[in-house]
Amino acid sequence: MGMILNIALFIPFGGFLKIYFKYFCNVKRTALAGFLMSLSIELLQLLTFRATDVDDLIMNTIGTLAGYGIAKLIRKKSKSVDEEDRNRMKLIGLILLVGLVIVFIRYPLMAFLFRILGL
Repeated sequence: MGMILNIALFIPFGGFLKIYFKYFCNVKRTALAGFLMSLSIELLQLLTFRATDVDDLIMNTIGTLAGYGIAKLIRKKSKSVDEEDRNRMKLIGLILLVGLVIVFIRYPLMAFLFRILGL
């Protein structure tokens, strides 16, 4: 389950790179960016005494590539990508990202609020 979640969390990252930045129209650059982002997270986890795992690096990079592929498919469907299409893709990506963030931080955030409020 953890591997699937790692992939799912990085899909928006790969899609955003493809949609927002022309530099990341190359799949190799996108894969490298996903790997470096994941590596940064894993290195920061060492400072917080959390466990790090090489599987996370691999799954996060796969998630980035999946997001890249999805964004590429969306762009292929629309033969000419005008500004309205680009804005539509950005909005869809933003909605998905906010949805994922809400799903994954809901319980820790609620626990934190209950602790502060003393409930």
